[in-house]
Amino acid sequence: MMKRLLIALVVAVVCGAVAGAVWGQRVGASAGILALVIGSVVAVLVRNQKDLHEMQQGHVPEPVDRALGDADHDGTS
Repeated sequence: MMKRLLIALVVAVVCGAVAGAVWGQRVGASAGILALVIGSVVAVLVRNQKDLHEMQQGHVPEPVDRALGDADHDGTS
């Protein structure tokens, strides 16, 4: 997920720089912020969909098992 967030940041910086060079500094800053927000939301939603799919398939991460008191369960049901 960190990789996707960093990619979103790089894309936002590039978009902001290009828009700033073409249309002005305010437009560039706005475009950069907008690209960062949209990229971050997409990255989080993709990760949530992946986690949801894993949970529906019965793959429960080990920390969740420990928190639920099922420490002897290996997560491969």
